[in-house]
Amino acid sequence: MAQDRSPTEEVMKLAAIALSLNVRLRSSDMPVDMQERALRYARSFLDDPSISSAPKHRPNPTLLARALKKEFDSVYGVAWHCVAGKSFGSFVTHSP
Repeated sequence: MAQDRSPTEEVMKLAAIALSLNVRLRSSDMPVDMQERALRYARSFLDDPSISSAPKHRPNPTLLARALKKEFDSVYGVAWHCVAGKSFGSFVTHSP
């Protein structure tokens, strides 16, 4: 979080980013900078032409959840969980 911004300003900035990316964040309990990374990564994943060549194709929420989980595992360490989509597609791994 930026030192010169209040938590309210950070949340407002995140809301503006979500709006500009046309991404809806339902719930999150992680820091704002991580949320921003997730929103931007999700948008880039959804815009990737290799995911879908059809203009109105709805992406598989499980694939999105898996991609986000792998991204966060690689950047922030393992043990992330991700739930995505209307039907709550998810991809979760476990290691003892």
